[in-house]
Amino acid sequence: MRASTVFSSVMLSAALSGCLGQEPPVVPPSNPYVDATPRTSTVSGFVHDPEAFWYLMANWPMDPEHPEMAPGPLLLEGSPILSYSSITGAHVNLVDHGVPAAPTSAVTTQRGGFNVYGVPASESTEYLMRSEVPASGVTLGAEMHEPPPVPMPAAAKYYPTTTLRPIVASGPFCNLQVATMVSDAGALGALAFAISDEQGRTVTPDDLMDPNQFGGVVLTWVYAPSEFLDLIVVPADHQVAVETNYGTLYGIDWAPSMGIPGQTELGYMAGRGAPSYVGYYAVVLPRDVPPEPLIVSFSDTGSTYPDGSPDPTRPWSIPPVIAEPQPGVSMARVHAFPGGEPPGGPPEDAYDEFPPEPDMSWVCMPMHPPEPPPGE
Repeated sequence: MRASTVFSSVMLSAALSGCLGQEPPVVPPSNPYVDATPRTSTVSGFVHDPEAFWYLMANWPMDPEHPEMAPGPLLLEGSPILSYSSITGAHVNLVDHGVPAAPTSAVTTQRGGFNVYGVPASESTEYLMRSEVPASGVTLGAEMHEPPPVPMPAAAKYYPTTTLRPIVASGPFCNLQVATMVSDAGALGALAFAISDEQGRTVTPDDLMDPNQFGGVVLTWVYAPSEFLDLIVVPADHQVAVETNYGTLYGIDWAPSMGIPGQTELGYMAGRGAPSYVGYYAVVLPRDVPPEPLIVSFSDTGSTYPDGSPDPTRPWSIPPVIAEPQPGVSMARVHAFPGGEPPGGPPEDAYDEFPPEPDMSWVCMPMHPPEPPPGE
């Protein structure tokens, strides 16, 4: 509230009091440099099913005469695979320790797009996106008027999903946010098959979401280094090793749907502690979740391309997932960074410095300070 506004309010109060024959009320002191309205941010993006995206990507027919026309693994406007794997009708909000940040949730459009308005702006608060399933349900790929060239399984049951990608809404807009939603036709269904075999009883994806039986499921999908933010999604391979500080680790693998025992409609399978040839892993949490954060660590043992030739970018540097367990299912999309020498090779002079990291605040990525070297 500005000083002129304070002065006008005081004068108006005095005038009204004089007309009524009363003493003017006491106006509490106000800071003229504090805005009357708190700053808010608009968070924009889309919700898609990453398991359906990979299923479509892996099965998409290629024209042998024009292989360059095949759609790439891009989470960008105009990608037919993204359109077919987008979620319509989901309710999206930002949450802070499970509490909704905005006064109302956004409802995803036919393209899976959303705009969450009124998110309190902050330089430090790290929000998470949560996609909810309304009573009317959600629809996969509703924008497209023709069926995809890849036969898709019958409609699956979708579950509320928390995307473990922290967002710092420090500016008025946060664009290009990728929220996720998964169903019983992917990793959750594969986990239910695997745990049923282990425990000798029928376990369903609904059981995995039941807090009286399990503490939730954390999915982590590791992707190869991306040339454009986190919008190019090429799955990693089985040379990425994974560890977790608690919970039961499963490798989630994929193969064309062939009716293999334990395989879901979308072709996903789960194996306890097994490697994943698509870099996809799940941690099933115990019913009594420990109080400390979950830490999922990755290490790359690769050194070659699939054809056996040396890959100078490997081993990759892969950041860990450190998160407070969320109710139900949550998912982290993890992008690796190239290893080897930084671009351009080592500095020519010992006193030269590498270029600073790019400022990614425009997409609301947290800017964590670099860790000090050991011993400092």
